[in-house]
Amino acid sequence: MGEVHHTVTVFLNQLQYVRCGMSGAAIGWGYAAVTLLGLMGALSARLTRRLGERRAGAGMLILCALACGVLAAARSAILSVAAIALLRVAFQLFAPLSARMQNDWVTVPDRAAALSVNAVAGDAAAIATSLLLGGLAETDLPSAMGAGAILCAAGLLLFLKSQRA
Repeated sequence: MGEVHHTVTVFLNQLQYVRCGMSGAAIGWGYAAVTLLGLMGALSARLTRRLGERRAGAGMLILCALACGVLAAARSAILSVAAIALLRVAFQLFAPLSARMQNDWVTVPDRAAALSVNAVAGDAAAIATSLLLGGLAETDLPSAMGAGAILCAAGLLLFLKSQRA
């Protein structure tokens, strides 16, 4: 989810905006608005307390998959900006929960080494995701957005499995 969010909100968003016919100035305003929405992450703890970890996390992953699915089909500038904004907000609300869960899962005495191994695994997944989405975007942007939706749905399944463990 994190790498899908990063790739879409930093790189592919511009291609999506051009696909929808947005001007350079409109793209700049859209980017600024979506960037400011990153501040919504401050509400993560409150949302997680209110909904519980499982529902909050699953909800954010579903919203990310939905946003990518909308982007795969959207030809509207307003719908595209709204979907990218939804992707940004959902990720920012999920990120603190994800970081806390990763930290809690480390139960070995050498926490620093275990967290470093987790970071390396995350970086490897990020590289693969970036290559996949970037390669797909070169030939067909909607396919890249659809792949993002699939990756977020896979993240949802893994999250739900981790909640049962």
